[in-house]
Amino acid sequence: MGMTDNQYNELKSLLYEILDNVSKITDKVGNELMTPSEVCELRKFSRSTYRRLVQKGIISQIRTVPGINTKVYVKRSEIERLIEEGKI
Repeated sequence: MGMTDNQYNELKSLLYEILDNVSKITDKVGNELMTPSEVCELRKFSRSTYRRLVQKGIISQIRTVPGINTKVYVKRSEIERLIEEGKI
């Protein structure tokens, strides 16, 4: 039993729609998280200044699952809020 051309085209269309939605979700998540280097570049300060702000509790970090390749991120919305409040 094979697919008709109509069924194939409907399936293909649905697949493209799903891929587009996944891409949009990925972009939103990806744009929300920043690396410490991106934060430093955005605010034009050094890595030591960044570390000091983290130690003082001004900037909160998000860590991936602990292990050999633990990565650290900061929420873009938090950085934007801190900039608006004049804290960084």
